[in-house]
Amino acid sequence: MPVSPAERCARAVLTLFPRDIALHAGGAEAGVRDLRTRLDIDPDDLLAAHTAAGWRLLCPGDDEWPTALTRSGLAPVALWARGNGHLTRLTARSVAVTGTRAPSPHGARHTGLLAHGVVTATPPVTVMATAGSGVGVQALAAAAPDGPTVAVLAPTSLSRHPGLLEMVMAHGVALSDAPPLGPSAHDAPQRRLVMRTALLAALASALLVVEAEETGSVMDAARVAHRQGRMVMAVPPEEHADLRRYSGCGQLLRGAVAIPVTTATAITSHLPAA
Repeated sequence: MPVSPAERCARAVLTLFPRDIALHAGGAEAGVRDLRTRLDIDPDDLLAAHTAAGWRLLCPGDDEWPTALTRSGLAPVALWARGNGHLTRLTARSVAVTGTRAPSPHGARHTGLLAHGVVTATPPVTVMATAGSGVGVQALAAAAPDGPTVAVLAPTSLSRHPGLLEMVMAHGVALSDAPPLGPSAHDAPQRRLVMRTALLAALASALLVVEAEETGSVMDAARVAHRQGRMVMAVPPEEHADLRRYSGCGQLLRGAVAIPVTTATAITSHLPAA
């Protein structure tokens, strides 16, 4: 069913809030009414400002809204997207790459090789990652110049990685669960981090963990993806590697949450057919 203009405006406003606050049994418009005392913003202005800057609001029911996201039960009320790619087509055969925020030089190089390998495969595989820091940024930087990518924005992505995001948007999509141009109506960074983690896990065909600690958002993403029936892959430590950097990967492999991969060919062999 097409989304009405009033519903779209309401959902735009509700993206100011984390999912657990924004969702309302009576729908988006009812949710906005309930939150009205906490808002000081015109929904039309919010939507118009982002549209003028090239952003589009994706809502459940839109052609570009991936049905897998709705089926996951983890869907946000809406998503802000910008770029020449089509989100549904991009995510049909995709891998989300995640790992530590401070990878080793070897881990960073390996991430780049794997990301470039899958995005230049035949047919190409979309690389998805959070455009924050560490493994995610390494993956996007290696893949975006040569193939389709989806960058999930962190709070500082637009200011820290403008050039990278321009490359992503040339063939893919930059994606945000909150209004990327602001304002912020609710300061809940931990909730937002959980939402971005769940978004990566729910959207991609598979999840790849490169270097990771035993706790944190990377492990949360792997477990969410596993529960959703997604393929989870992890890079095992090589000989003489710092095992502490791979402790999370080891935990996922020992617990049969993930399967080991070391090459782009191994990754693509576990993805759905094009």
